[in-house]
Amino acid sequence: MLVARGGRHAAAAERGAALLWRRASKLSQHTKELLASSKRLPIQNWASYGSSAAFTTISKGTAGLPPVFQLQSRFFSGAGRSIHPSSRRDRAAEGRARSLAFQTRLDAAPSDSPVVMEVFADIEKAGGLGLSRTVSSRLAIDLARQNCLNECLRVFALSWERGLRPSTAAYAIALKAFARAERNEDALRMFDAMRYNDSVREKWTYATALMAATKLQRQELVLQICDEMKQSKMDASEACWLMFGATCKSNQHDLVLKTLEYIHESGMDTGVAYASAFGAAAKVEQHEFVVEIFRHMKRHGVVTARDNWYVILRSCSRVGADAVMEVFADIEKDGEVQLSGSAASMLIASLAKQKRFDECLRVLNYSWELGTPLNFTAYSMALDGFSKAELFENTLRVFDAMRNDAGVDEKGKWIYKAALLAATKLKRNERVFEIFNYMKENNVDTAGVYVHVLGTACKSHQHNLVLEVLDYMHENGLGMTNAYASTIGAAAKSEQHAFVLEVFQHMLKSGVEPTSKNYDSVLYGCARVGDVALAQEICETMRQRGLNITASGFKSLLHCAAKTGQWEVAVDAVANLETPGSSNRSRDVISKLVTRLAKEKRLDECWRVLESCWERDLSPTGDAYAAAFNNLSKANQFERVLRVFDAMRTDGAITETWAYTTALLAAMNLKRNELVFEIFNYMKGSNVDATDAYSDVLGAACKSRQHDLVFETLDHMSEDALGTANAYKSIIGKAVDSAQHDFVFELLHRMIEHRVDPAAEYSHVLRTACKAKQHDFVVEIFQHMQQNGVEPTSDNCKIALQSCDLAGDDELKKHIKNLLLHRIHTAKGAVRLGG
Repeated sequence: MLVARGGRHAAAAERGAALLWRRASKLSQHTKELLASSKRLPIQNWASYGSSAAFTTISKGTAGLPPVFQLQSRFFSGAGRSIHPSSRRDRAAEGRARSLAFQTRLDAAPSDSPVVMEVFADIEKAGGLGLSRTVSSRLAIDLARQNCLNECLRVFALSWERGLRPSTAAYAIALKAFARAERNEDALRMFDAMRYNDSVREKWTYATALMAATKLQRQELVLQICDEMKQSKMDASEACWLMFGATCKSNQHDLVLKTLEYIHESGMDTGVAYASAFGAAAKVEQHEFVVEIFRHMKRHGVVTARDNWYVILRSCSRVGADAVMEVFADIEKDGEVQLSGSAASMLIASLAKQKRFDECLRVLNYSWELGTPLNFTAYSMALDGFSKAELFENTLRVFDAMRNDAGVDEKGKWIYKAALLAATKLKRNERVFEIFNYMKENNVDTAGVYVHVLGTACKSHQHNLVLEVLDYMHENGLGMTNAYASTIGAAAKSEQHAFVLEVFQHMLKSGVEPTSKNYDSVLYGCARVGDVALAQEICETMRQRGLNITASGFKSLLHCAAKTGQWEVAVDAVANLETPGSSNRSRDVISKLVTRLAKEKRLDECWRVLESCWERDLSPTGDAYAAAFNNLSKANQFERVLRVFDAMRTDGAITETWAYTTALLAAMNLKRNELVFEIFNYMKGSNVDATDAYSDVLGAACKSRQHDLVFETLDHMSEDALGTANAYKSIIGKAVDSAQHDFVFELLHRMIEHRVDPAAEYSHVLRTACKAKQHDFVVEIFQHMQQNGVEPTSDNCKIALQSCDLAGDDELKKHIKNLLLHRIHTAKGAVRLGG
């Protein structure tokens, strides 16, 4: 009986091995090699997933099979240790009992319960005893759902060890779990096991396997799976979409192209495949690869579906205008392709943004010919680009198409401005007013639009158009003040000064009240063209209307006066000059006028301006004061000099010592001695060095023979503890030069009275008088010198002897000789005594 049973077991083992080989023969050679040689699930490593005792031996009959199949075949071969039949029956009964118990526990617990893990731990401890197909399937499913993927894989290993085949649902759920966890190697194990068990029935299974193979960059396996889908007559479009998405994300562009080649060779639906590839590449912003796919499609002669054009063109627009036009050239060549409105609009907007205006117009013409509706964005970007590039003909074409197609709402005011600019530049006046009327009919806000047109027309010297627009505004009751101001300003800025005056006259005829700013611009025009009469008329008009002349307008009057030499236009306007709280600008222009009038020697007009400033508490700058002060002094207008000096002193505008000197000389010339000493005292109080001023005053007083002032000045110097020796020397020299001999003697007497040693001054006078050939005066000085007890020097005696010879004074000559001999004898006696 035992022999018979052994024979039946051997026959069953042979039938099982044959069955395994038949199933294995269904797989491709690639899968066999993959499973046989892969290190993903070697026999030696399964101990970490389940019982190690199950992996110790492999029967000879299954040694050539892949590891997964070896595990499954042990159940049929009976290889391993010899078991007594009665022991086998007992063990089988125990296994069934355990299986029932495990199944009962699993049924009583939800799928996310810890009981699932406890049951699996008990099964592992029992070495797999009690593990049935139902229990293994339930464990695999629950563990996969709990994301316990290592334990799930060990359940499968334990099942295969015991020759069990879990359910298709278990494989499927585990496959999804491994794929979600990016465990792509394990996902492919599940897929291979499902293929072996011939349980791949769903399209998503292939798709998931494709994704895993793609992420692992197993290109041959990807193509093999696609081939199996074809053999199974499954639609691969969704799978390709997923696979292309993963491929593009991982930058496996060559795999995408190989897959497309495979699809071509296999006769699959290329339209769907290319659409998937375009979408996947565009989704991850690989726009250059989209262009490459398009070129690949062209090489194979595939006609692109209309829905793909938008994706292709969008990517091309990101790559560059050349790529866009490459695609568009194919569209034009085909002649039957009508782009969707969104695709054409996007293409136009892209080309306009890249400033490819010729190509942009080309696409616009193509769209207009086929009647393709374009959106507002495309029109607006094209119009803006043409306008900025000064392609005004194209600007008007786009505006007309936009008005008839997409429409221009009241918020698109800038579009009207661009169209008006184009019409103005092209000198199409009728078109300008046509657009004005269209805006009026559609209640478009025209604020700023008319001003824009007026400025453009003025800059391009279209004076007739400017006046026509102003008349149009007047007829339609529009506000004119800003329009005139803008036009006058634009004309002035573009140096059209004659036209400024023309617009101003038009403004007055229209009854529009000019503003101060308008007057400024007109005065500037008067200055540039030298129209003094109009400038005077404008100033008078402003005065009558109670308007002050601004600093800017007054500056223009200065230019006008300087250009024509008629300074009265500026002088008369001073009284009407505005003096705001911060009057720096007014002060500057007044100062320029004062300076210019002073330098032009127009001192009466300069004085009028200064008086006007003082009446209005407006002080010129220090430079203006200095110019007036200096030129008034040169003109000997001493009263005015002193008045200016007082104003400068009050305003703190005196920064140089010469100003004090000039004022002192003016006071001296007016013989106002008290004022002279008042100024000296002011200088002393201001810590100003008055040495040079004293010298200048003494010299001038001496020259004008104001001897009393000289003596008073010397006394003032002595009171201020100033040294007078140099002053005496200087005055005496000037007195000698001007032959004021009596004054010289008075000065010398004064020196002696004030105990100032006059010896040096006597010597100086002797030399100066002798040099001036005033020999009689030399004799008088020498005698005066002796009378006052001043001992003459040898040089003094020599000069006196020379003058005595020339003056014929023998008595003095004899006296001088005796004096010299006496000095000689005295000197010799001193030498003897010393010897």
